[in-house]
Amino acid sequence: WGHFIGSWDKFFLYNVKLTKYELVFIEASYALTTTNIISGAVLERMKNSAFIIWCFLTILVNYSVASYWSWNEDSWLYDLNYFDCAGAICVHGTGGMASLVALYLLGPRVGSLKKDNKSLRPVDDADRPILVLFGALILWYGWFAFNITSPFLAPLEKFDHTYISTAGLNTLIAPSFATISGLIWLFYKDKDSIKFEEVVAVVLAGAVAITGCCYTVTWWGAAVIGFLASPIYFIAFWFVRERLHIDDPLGVIAMHLCCGYYSILAEGLFANGTVGKKGLFYGGFDHFGVQCLGLVSLFAFQLLSCLFLWFVVLRCCCTKQCGYRKENDVNVSYFDTFIGVQTRIDMINRDFQEILKCESTDAKTKLYHLHLFCLSYQSEEKKEDQPLIDYNGINGGGGGGPDEDDEQKGLLHHSESFHRHNLSQNSHVSTMVEEQTYYSN
Repeated sequence: WGHFIGSWDKFFLYNVKLTKYELVFIEASYALTTTNIISGAVLERMKNSAFIIWCFLTILVNYSVASYWSWNEDSWLYDLNYFDCAGAICVHGTGGMASLVALYLLGPRVGSLKKDNKSLRPVDDADRPILVLFGALILWYGWFAFNITSPFLAPLEKFDHTYISTAGLNTLIAPSFATISGLIWLFYKDKDSIKFEEVVAVVLAGAVAITGCCYTVTWWGAAVIGFLASPIYFIAFWFVRERLHIDDPLGVIAMHLCCGYYSILAEGLFANGTVGKKGLFYGGFDHFGVQCLGLVSLFAFQLLSCLFLWFVVLRCCCTKQCGYRKENDVNVSYFDTFIGVQTRIDMINRDFQEILKCESTDAKTKLYHLHLFCLSYQSEEKKEDQPLIDYNGINGGGGGGPDEDDEQKGLLHHSESFHRHNLSQNSHVSTMVEEQTYYSN
């Protein structure tokens, strides 16, 4: 079994030389990245306890086996000169597959389905685009370190420092050309409604696409790979949401799973032979076949192992009393509800009176923001006559509880103009009215 699952002779760094510790550090950072991919997919749908167990099982089984097959000199794929430079499948494919299984079995977010309970609503625009851009730039910056360290893991007969510079250059070129093709795609799709988040997504899709072949292809190969990454991402994102009806608002499956596997095929097509074998476009039919074999083998193993881990191990760890799906009152913040990722109407009703009793202006501010969001959600469902929150005697910016006057009791009129009038009595809150109108609309 040594060619498939390894051995125990180096368990917990036993018999590992000090000169190999840098590989341990690189592998640990790759494993951590895998869990970050999963977290973006199951956000607000999975309990913390179940999420920790799921990530642990994914790293223990899927990532460990995939990285062993790809980078250990005793594995069967290593012997065939299979190449996955920086973890296109080991990291992105593993995280994407774990996300795919989890999202399919967890089901969609609350409020994300249309009235037919099957079709998904359009993904909301980012409320803070500058933060999305900032986060994407951090990821892209970190990708350089991610890729330029990959030559230390590969089956290289001779190490050359030019591999590092090649990996860095290709990591710059591929996302750039992915952005170009993505803008072209979005322009011809609908030039008047280009979303900022979609442009950022194709940048990261291009980075994923070059991960598996970052130092084995030329700069023009990286340009072509990146240019084709955007159509692959958009088609995969549409297919996952519109055909599979899987609620993946961040595009984790399309970006990491699909573009990660595409990167392995790109290695088999564009590898120039400077490192390892030549790709199909250079006459390397055998290398392309090996890449396809590795892709199919890893896909089958990861899919089956994820299903086994979910239905057998995770369900045993998370009993019926514990569960693994978030309920309406589990680990949900007011900010999570405010941005509309998952509506928590019951929680708002439950906590309403307690918030009114607070002297803190911030608590009331949150309440007003939540109510405006709930009104917009309610209007979208065309249930204006069914109130979401029972307001009993609110007289503006005071800090006390409900008014005892009978005339003040009951539901307040559901209109933005009413809230604008009440909020104007509190200067701290009124400064946020114009901004909140965007979400209410």
